[in-house]
Amino acid sequence: MPDARWRFEFAVREGESKSKIKQPEALEQLMREQGLRPEEFIIENSMVYSYEAQIASHWRKDNIFLLGDAAHYQPGITGSGLCHSMRDALNLCWKLAYVVKEKASASLLEVRGRDKKGVCEGESARVYIGGYWASL
Repeated sequence: MPDARWRFEFAVREGESKSKIKQPEALEQLMREQGLRPEEFIIENSMVYSYEAQIASHWRKDNIFLLGDAAHYQPGITGSGLCHSMRDALNLCWKLAYVVKEKASASLLEVRGRDKKGVCEGESARVYIGGYWASL
């Protein structure tokens, strides 16, 4: 693919050697498993890194709200961390606006943490155990 750079991210499966998985032959096999043709790419680099996700147990104390990485941390695989943070800000802003303008009761703000925590837990599980990722 002339003048194009691609980044592929593959999960290291249980029982696979972290040093062996970085070898060109292993990477080519992973690419074939995803329907790619390794001969069309030049492997410039490979690395193994750890995935860690954390979710806060509480999202609000009085008038202090946690959002973004303060409430949930995920690595940037497929942009999930940034996207969650942006959705957090939008979600909190419209709810605060409704409460401040007295279009909704303050109980609307209580729902946010419960709803969002479930979304983050689901996304963390999907990203972590979802298999292979390709950032194209």
